[in-house]
Amino acid sequence: MFHKMKKILLIMLSVLGSVMFANAQTAIDMATASTTQEGTAVRVRGVMTSGPEGGRVRFLADRTGGLAAFLASATDPNWANINIGDSVEVVGTLKYFNCLPEIDPITSVTVLATNRTVPTYTFTAANASAAFALRYLGSVVKITDLTSINNTAGPLVGTFPPQASGSGVNYTLNGDATLPYRVLRISTIPGAVIPSGAFNISGVVGRFVSGGNTAAACTGTDGFQMIGRSAADITNNAAPTRLSGTITSPRNDTSIAAGSTLDIMTDAYDSSSQALTVNFFLGSRLIGSASTSPYTYSYTFPANTLNGSYALRAVITGADLRTISITRNVTITGGATTALMSIAQAKLRSVGDSVIIRGVMSTGVESGNTRFIYDASAGMAIFIRGNGAPWTNLNVGDSIEVGGRITYFNCLVQVNVTRQTVLSVRRPIQVLTFDASTITGANSTLGAVYNDDNLGKIILLTNINSVGTVNQGSVLPLTGNFLSGINAYALNGIAELTFRPYATFAGATIPSAPFALQGVLGRFSFNSPADSPVGCVQGVGYQLIGRDPVGDIQPLSVKSSIADLGVVVFPNPAVDYVTINTSKGNIKSIVISNMVGQLIQNVAVTGTQSHIDVAGLAAGSYLVSISTDLGTAVSRIVKN
Repeated sequence: MFHKMKKILLIMLSVLGSVMFANAQTAIDMATASTTQEGTAVRVRGVMTSGPEGGRVRFLADRTGGLAAFLASATDPNWANINIGDSVEVVGTLKYFNCLPEIDPITSVTVLATNRTVPTYTFTAANASAAFALRYLGSVVKITDLTSINNTAGPLVGTFPPQASGSGVNYTLNGDATLPYRVLRISTIPGAVIPSGAFNISGVVGRFVSGGNTAAACTGTDGFQMIGRSAADITNNAAPTRLSGTITSPRNDTSIAAGSTLDIMTDAYDSSSQALTVNFFLGSRLIGSASTSPYTYSYTFPANTLNGSYALRAVITGADLRTISITRNVTITGGATTALMSIAQAKLRSVGDSVIIRGVMSTGVESGNTRFIYDASAGMAIFIRGNGAPWTNLNVGDSIEVGGRITYFNCLVQVNVTRQTVLSVRRPIQVLTFDASTITGANSTLGAVYNDDNLGKIILLTNINSVGTVNQGSVLPLTGNFLSGINAYALNGIAELTFRPYATFAGATIPSAPFALQGVLGRFSFNSPADSPVGCVQGVGYQLIGRDPVGDIQPLSVKSSIADLGVVVFPNPAVDYVTINTSKGNIKSIVISNMVGQLIQNVAVTGTQSHIDVAGLAAGSYLVSISTDLGTAVSRIVKN
């Protein structure tokens, strides 16, 4: 009996541990995390809202709420380079310390992006008590129209008192006990000047209820407080900068013929007289920008633009990064009338519009519900519901027609597929090749590769010298094998040159430098709106998606030129046969693969010459790997 009960207990503990572990594998939002039972393993993602001024306590938040992370020490090296505005993923165990939900201990912290928008909520002094609530925990709150900061003796005058000891001092705003304000000793606020007249204060909402160390003990609404971060958060209540503007031309519901040029004019204005930027969008696609007055742009509609209504949008961005968006509807006439459109045309359509497109698949079953396709004009994602037939039988290179509606997911424009038709299989694959050694970071060299025009297309990056993980803003070189559970890698030490492989890469060998990586260009911007192009920062979030390590990892530590091995491949282009011979040593094997690495032929050879039958191959480009006594070289052939 004892042994049976012991066995049942062990099974229950195992199941409980598995559940806790599984829960920690999926990121949950802050609102869920901040009310989770203590002792639960959690994984959260958010933007940092506080920094070293909090000592071992750091706050992070998303759009639903926030919580604290409790560091192993105030000088924890894992957090040394993490700043306010950095987007992070934190894994650990949830606990309550005086009713403050915090992750302690912290298992890992990973920087996902930097310089993100910090969630900030503004209240006037008259209604500021509403900010002291669980909804705003961990978030930055700004209170305007304040007139005093008080201690028990009354309003402070001149400067904040110095703090020689202790962790911090509690004050009230406007002498109101419902507006508690805590100044930390190690912040820059002690000794700072207190403005005269009306002023504003920003800070992070925290919580302190003595003895509240369980979720059950923290269900009340007391203990919330604003925590000051720095003297820069205290500002005079000067007249705010006014950002305004509209589209002065064209008027709403203007009609224009396909093939014509449309002059777009705005009257963008910033009362601070600082520089503005106006980005112009047609549907979801950026068509142009203007950074000098009068902020205009001329766009020519292609002659084959599909007839119908389009959303023309101008996004005005001020010097303080505030934005306003104005939309005008434009109707195209005299263009294409068929429902079938190019992918480039589909990307001009608005969210919710129905489209029909055709393209060649650049990913297969390894990408789950999100597949990528491209045509001669552009590429994009398609989202399918379920992975059953016919999707299980579709491969890279198959040509399909899909119908559905335009949607967005974290800045990735895609078609929510409602129907699909297979047109043909094993079509020639287009591969765009770029030299990674010429890419130097977040500038024009990166933008020439990672951009919307290349989205969904297959890209081959050559001359890769390193693969690294990104942690605390630094790139840590990786050797040996690709890891399990890592979302993204940095190539050549450049965090923005992101490589995001599927799970099939776990354990795959990282070749000796230099080598090449191939994949499909995708996009994922975690902190951007999931269902709209509004807020998607141009050029942010692009990443090369690795599909299969067998074809996408290409060692280059072989001879880079067939001439070095004395190899000659002819005729090229070929129709029926390709002849390969060498003047140096003997040929050992010849491997032909398509441009995505799928094996077509593997021929064992003994001698200096071989004739390869290619008559049965579809027209297109192929890679021929030739191994000789002296090494291996790769040549590209074209089959007509």
